Amino acid sequence: MSDGVSEANRSENGDLAVLYRRYARWLTARLRRRHGDIAEDLVQETYLRIGPYQRDRAVRYPKALLLRIAENIAVDRARTAQRARLAAFATPPSPTSLDPHQDLVLKELIRSLPQPEREIFVMNRILGLTYEEIATRMNVSVRSVEWRISQALLHCAKHLRP
Repeated sequence: MSDGVSEANRSENGDLAVLYRRYARWLTARLRRRHGDIAEDLVQETYLRIGPYQRDRAVRYPKALLLRIAENIAVDRARTAQRARLAAFATPPSPTSLDPHQDLVLKELIRSLPQPEREIFVMNRILGLTYEEIATRMNVSVRSVEWRISQALLHCAKHLRP
């Protein structure tokens, strides 16, 4: 390895090590107050993600950048967990597996949805249309269809909880 490359590697690793020694304890304490037990995981992932910032340029406000990266990671994790919770309601039971009471409850639940969500939910879950097909039919964006489906699923989840 040439001197220039090894020097750059030492500098990059050294900068990250200095940054870690200087702010890891502060960041962990700050995240623990807000996110509890996952604080250490957030800190580790934050330092993995800050590497490219260190490599490209000097970080002017390291605390702000570390905290922003950690909060973004926490938001990503919350979204992933939300998607997992919604996935439980994403696949409707087959009509043959429902007893008459369950069928009635399901119909009432669908009727209780607000009109735009109900229409999109029925097109997707009952008629089997894709988000793209629904968006075209309703002259809305695919993102709007995704959002309305998620709202419908949240509504269903809220009303099915004991």
